Amino acid sequence: MSDIQKKKIELEDLQGEEYGYFVEEAQSILQVHRQYAKIIRAVGYWRLGERIIEQFSDREYGDGVIKKLSRDIGIDQNTIYASIRFRKRFPEFIDSEGEPQPEAIPYEGELTWSAIKNDVLPESNCQHEETKTVTRVTKTEVCKSCGKAISQTSVED
Repeated sequence: MSDIQKKKIELEDLQGEEYGYFVEEAQSILQVHRQYAKIIRAVGYWRLGERIIEQFSDREYGDGVIKKLSRDIGIDQNTIYASIRFRKRFPEFIDSEGEPQPEAIPYEGELTWSAIKNDVLPESNCQHEETKTVTRVTKTEVCKSCGKAISQTSVED
């Protein structure tokens, strides 16, 4: 056996001021990194929007392109459109060194992708500049950006 033996930690050792400070520090570490992970997710969607804009900047892309891209990368079309809107509306979210700047987004709560998509980029901010037509039982004109139905008419068989 070695001359140095590790002392076994007993439940009684997990008490007192020193242990309390340790727990607080551990919680703080996790909280910071959880928030950072949420920001990094938003960065991913911002970069996706940027890449789509770069890829198609010199030509029109329609719903067929977004639909195919949606299938190929495994995310829904609304998320793709939101990513594009996010990049267009907040180009300063990523600085010149590639670092996220969450303070560039005017939002009071915890900044997550869901908050950006649902609160920062809401339907009410959409001016319905681009629409598409969806035909099922009814023919519906839908805003490409927010997905809101603009008009609806019955389709005859």
